[in-house]
Amino acid sequence: MSTPTHILACIDAPDPDNFAMLVALARKFPEAELHVLLTGRPVRFNADQSHETWDYDLKASRMAQQVSAARIRAFLNRCDILGPYIFDGGIAPRTLVPHRVHFADYWKFMDVDPLAALHTCELEPQEELIKLIELGPKDWRVVVGGPMTGLAQIIIRNPEVATRITEVHAMFATW
Repeated sequence: MSTPTHILACIDAPDPDNFAMLVALARKFPEAELHVLLTGRPVRFNADQSHETWDYDLKASRMAQQVSAARIRAFLNRCDILGPYIFDGGIAPRTLVPHRVHFADYWKFMDVDPLAALHTCELEPQEELIKLIELGPKDWRVVVGGPMTGLAQIIIRNPEVATRITEVHAMFATW
């Protein structure tokens, strides 16, 4: 990857590898503007083995996504990385991992009070990211560490976005 000026990291959370990727990008390219497109995992609170993976609760998924955004901010701040903006990447429609496992992931690391996080974290709307890309440089680099749901959404909403992306680096199905 040549020296980028703008990086869009497409991630899901609470996967620790995505947190590590953000730290690595911020430290390797300290002059670049780092933006995060956070796609939430589909979850259903109190799900058990009888729930199908497609049977999720959108409201619960949005709440978990907001908590994930707060955790990302707190983690990056502890690593002395200020910013970046975290944009709404939607909710992934499918998952290979059962929802009861995803929901349990949110409580493994008690680094942020999840209820307080809901009051302090707002995801930036996709429209704002689209405007940044439209008005910014024509050499955006995209690094994908999670689902491409959010990236697909912003390209569908404004196909001009695709013309400003010069590189896409992605990791898929690595587990």
